[in-house]
Amino acid sequence: MADADISPATPVNIPLERSLYIGNILRGILYGENFPLTRNYLFSSYKQETGLEIFTFFAAVYCISHRSAVYRKGQKFYVVYGGILLALATIEVALDALWGEFMWIDHRNYPGGPLGFWVASQNAWYTVTGWTAGIMTNILGDGLLVRPISP
Repeated sequence: MADADISPATPVNIPLERSLYIGNILRGILYGENFPLTRNYLFSSYKQETGLEIFTFFAAVYCISHRSAVYRKGQKFYVVYGGILLALATIEVALDALWGEFMWIDHRNYPGGPLGFWVASQNAWYTVTGWTAGIMTNILGDGLLVRPISP
């Protein structure tokens, strides 16, 4: 089959396309790049530093774990809270990547194209769960900022 016989809507090699998409998502996480193929690029860019969030969490846990037992006991709340924030951010990034894969690769021939699929799938479980995880991350992060410090 010659290159002229392949239309842009023809799935040429779906496993290759999926692996390239997932590789780009992982590269974005590791190097702190924005995800151009997911909702984050369209609406907000606050999740472009996911790799930095992972590094910061584990660096904080490492620093806390190498202090005295009295200090570690007082910091347990922050370690658990940070773990919850990291888990929610990871859920959001993973589900946004799944939505992007469905939109750009699996359902690219949906009526209306990727934009038609984007509009039609806004109530899907993975979309709502991703949005909820992002909103909860934001609320919990802001809530920690206004938390009174006990003496």
